[in-house]
Amino acid sequence: MLFLRDGEIKATFSTMMNNLAFSKKLILKPLYDSINKIDEECDLARFDAIDKRMEQLTEERNTLIGLMTKGFFEHKSGVPI
Repeated sequence: MLFLRDGEIKATFSTMMNNLAFSKKLILKPLYDSINKIDEECDLARFDAIDKRMEQLTEERNTLIGLMTKGFFEHKSGVPI
């Protein structure tokens, strides 16, 4: 196993932080924007899936109401339609 001195670790960390500070616009800002874009795309996909499911459930509800009005089955009291 290789031994690293504490001073070497601190110097390397300082160098890395300085590089990030100076290249913030080139590295951190685009990375932040891409992560936010991915999150927004995931949210939009989830919203679309929820909307489709709500449409399906609304159609099923309307079908059940239509069958009830035609007398094919009765509605139990206390159960929402």
